[in-house]
Amino acid sequence: MNRGNDDELYAFDIPIAKITRPVTPITTSNVAAACTFSNSMLKAELYTKMPKTLNDTESVGGIRTNRWPYKVRIEQIAASDAGNPKCVDLSGNSLGDFSAQGGECGCDYVNTGMR
Repeated sequence: MNRGNDDELYAFDIPIAKITRPVTPITTSNVAAACTFSNSMLKAELYTKMPKTLNDTESVGGIRTNRWPYKVRIEQIAASDAGNPKCVDLSGNSLGDFSAQGGECGCDYVNTGMR
């Protein structure tokens, strides 16, 4: 997008099934659970010329990772609606209805001081 301009970027949206593992019990039997938000989205904006303004020198397993050298914005949105999320135990058995109409939760990663 915006080819040749200072704000040139690659942008994409990918539908995903976001799986979470609650750290607190969600049932009275306190069994391990996995909850899948099937209506989730991963959105990314990778700029090709705008400089980043925050340092992101994290390493993974002691190995420094290659970071995108320019501005980045990545957003993951998990939505809930009727029957979503679906929470199951380790055997795949449903743990009940945990859906909430119109609920949404998101996480952002940015390497600039502004969104």
